[in-house]
Amino acid sequence: MQGPSDFIAEWNEDHHALLYRCRWSSEDAERIVPGLIRGLSDDDRLLVDEALRALFLIGTPAVAAATRVTALIASPYSITRRLAVRAVAAIGGGSEAARELLALAENDRSKLVRTAVRNVS
Repeated sequence: MQGPSDFIAEWNEDHHALLYRCRWSSEDAERIVPGLIRGLSDDDRLLVDEALRALFLIGTPAVAAATRVTALIASPYSITRRLAVRAVAAIGGGSEAARELLALAENDRSKLVRTAVRNVS
């Protein structure tokens, strides 16, 4: 099995075409999303951020990552929090993560969260 760093390197080589293809190809999404989910647990902050960017590009087919992405909204790193909010918004309103984001918005009046909630609603 590939490690998260190798996995991220592979999809970076294909640039973003593969990530966008995941939007309409369930076969590609089923192959790519699990590796990105593993990347979200890595100790390397940059790898986590790249995985979040990728999940944002994939959007709704990345729903399997939603719960793990939502947990990263509480990251101590500002960029990671912002990427997580955007990824949740891209994953969509039908996910449990989106419902959690809506609940978070009740307590957090930041512009970023309000904007993401508008995208999810």
